[in-house]
Amino acid sequence: MEKLCIIADDLTGATDTGVQFSKFGISTAVVFNYLTIKDLTFDFDIVSINAGTRNIDREVAYSRVKDIVRTLRDMNFKLYYKKIDSTLRGQPDVEIEAMLDELGFDMAFIVPSFPANGRKVENGYLYIQKNPGKNKNNFHPIGFVPDIFKNKKDKPLSLIEIEDVRKGASNLKQKIDELRKLKKQIFVIDAVTNDDLMNIAIAVKDYATRSVIAGSAGLASCIPLMWDMVKEYRQYPGGKPILFLAGTRNMVTAEQIKTFTAFSSVKVVEMNSEEIIKGKNDEELNRVTDETKKALHEGKIVVVAIDSLLKSQKEIYNQEISSENAKKVAKSFGVVAKNIVSDKLIKALVVTGGDVAINVFDAMEAKGIILENEILPGIPVGRLIGGEFDGLHVVTKAGGFGDKDSFINIANYINTGGEKLK
Repeated sequence: MEKLCIIADDLTGATDTGVQFSKFGISTAVVFNYLTIKDLTFDFDIVSINAGTRNIDREVAYSRVKDIVRTLRDMNFKLYYKKIDSTLRGQPDVEIEAMLDELGFDMAFIVPSFPANGRKVENGYLYIQKNPGKNKNNFHPIGFVPDIFKNKKDKPLSLIEIEDVRKGASNLKQKIDELRKLKKQIFVIDAVTNDDLMNIAIAVKDYATRSVIAGSAGLASCIPLMWDMVKEYRQYPGGKPILFLAGTRNMVTAEQIKTFTAFSSVKVVEMNSEEIIKGKNDEELNRVTDETKKALHEGKIVVVAIDSLLKSQKEIYNQEISSENAKKVAKSFGVVAKNIVSDKLIKALVVTGGDVAINVFDAMEAKGIILENEILPGIPVGRLIGGEFDGLHVVTKAGGFGDKDSFINIANYINTGGEKLK
């Protein structure tokens, strides 16, 4: 098979998309630092790269993505997947344009839908499901997807609506061919269900070596099956105790912690962000580390959570935190994680939030992750590459992914050695 690369703007995007391939036995590595691509890619069919571009200057993001693509092209990669956030965070227009310009392509497919995680695109509008466990039809629009390219006059855009998608892959491909004759270059495609994504994956396959395919983990999950890439299914070896690190401020994760702590075997250790921001790092991190180690010695599953997650939704959104202070907090999680893992008290580490994850793995001096399987939609498990903790099993989760039972299901998955969730 041709080698495929994934370029994501943050770490959790790189992992949740890469695992869509590794769970079918396709060798997949996640690269934490885009500057080390050449160090990790030779033995893998899929390489998923954290470009770290979500919150940087647009011109810098454009140049960085071009540099990454140039490196990958020189390494003989033929297939390019641009992972875009399923809620359109970041600057996907700049990064897709950079890939098109560097590759010399004039065609891109934009498919942000991720139905398994409550994201769909219909009539061009992106909808997000609120409280998925309570109301399956509670969707709210957050934006018109074609608007992200409204300033790209040199790259004509066309919206392909759900009616055309549901006529089948052959008809969808015919529609694309017709629009190509009209000089269209950017195609935003509706998708409401996984079946819609399957049709899209089949339809775009023939264009794969001459286009940029841009989507969330949703579309990526259909590619191995629809492109005949499947090798085998992977199973995850069990192990406990488990350490969860929750540094995101997303209310979805807050609800997951609340549900998880109903079990007496779970201990939550709160990290005081104010103490860290004030510069009292040593005292606070020593306290958090000591409490965590004590609970692990008692055989408990431990969740180290930033204090804001344990407050009400109103308090969370009223508590503003600067990007500089957010970085201090994220680095603190890295210190705690390294202190605990160094004592060999855990066999599996679960990290929520992309900024926290990259700081944790940097502290461990890891270079990447070999992805193995997908526990829940968009929530992968794999093993660290490099550093003192090479081979440690890790799970990464974006703050907004999963339902209220996700922490429970992750723990059950690990403790049962990767048995399918009931």
